[in-house]
Amino acid sequence: MNIFLIGFQWIFRYVADKSLADTLRPFLIQFLGQVTTLLSPQFWFELMKVDFIRFLVTGIRLHYFTNLEGGIRFHESEDQSIANNAVKWNLKALQEFTCLHDRIKTLFYAFMSVQSISKESRILVVGPRVEDDLLLLKAYGYHNFRGLDLMSYSPWVDVGDMHKMPYEDNSFDAVLLPWVLVYSKTPDIAAKEAIRVCKKNGIVGIGAEHYPNFNLEEHLEKGKNSEYFVDGKVINTAEEHLSLFGNSIGKIFFLHDMGEFIKDRMSNTAVLFSVNK
Repeated sequence: MNIFLIGFQWIFRYVADKSLADTLRPFLIQFLGQVTTLLSPQFWFELMKVDFIRFLVTGIRLHYFTNLEGGIRFHESEDQSIANNAVKWNLKALQEFTCLHDRIKTLFYAFMSVQSISKESRILVVGPRVEDDLLLLKAYGYHNFRGLDLMSYSPWVDVGDMHKMPYEDNSFDAVLLPWVLVYSKTPDIAAKEAIRVCKKNGIVGIGAEHYPNFNLEEHLEKGKNSEYFVDGKVINTAEEHLSLFGNSIGKIFFLHDMGEFIKDRMSNTAVLFSVNK
């Protein structure tokens, strides 16, 4: 604090000196501009670029909306496309607060580099579960977004089914499907819905897990002994995800698939492409 006081005393002592005032004027303008930035709402959102702060805010908002506001809303549907135990598994993760992951950055940072998307673009994030994904978008200045999930406590997340999205055609500039298609038995239908609600030349992004040496029979056998087994269709590579979209793929901007290089553990895949209509 003493350093700041000495600095200001020095400035005001010599401010009468015109040459010094001219020298300091650009610095003072920059300084006042930064003070204005500190008072803006976006500055506080930018703090959530730090994982710890974003996770903390996510937890506080989760507690507030689930315990002090309306609680958790659930989508009621008998759609056979939804994987069994999808809601049960995600509710367990939410209640135990084990639903925060850095993996989202693999997809989101690539998405943010696409110059056809602006801070004003309308973005749909499918299956965010909690608000962490959305707060990350907000931290980087994106504010025109909605989430869609089978359950929601958040005013930012609509309750609905990705196989029958509650939006009109061409509603969004971008549709992101981060680590969510595994909860579908018919991901091709979810892919068609993503294309339907996305504008022509809009962006679709997908993130998923890749398991080396995946064996479907062993996977299903293991699931018989778990009450939280999710029996969605396992899509294990970025190329397999792209195959769901067929001729609707325009330009592929990003393809991240580490399965050939990381063979001893799970890795993440991600793809990002423009929509051809």
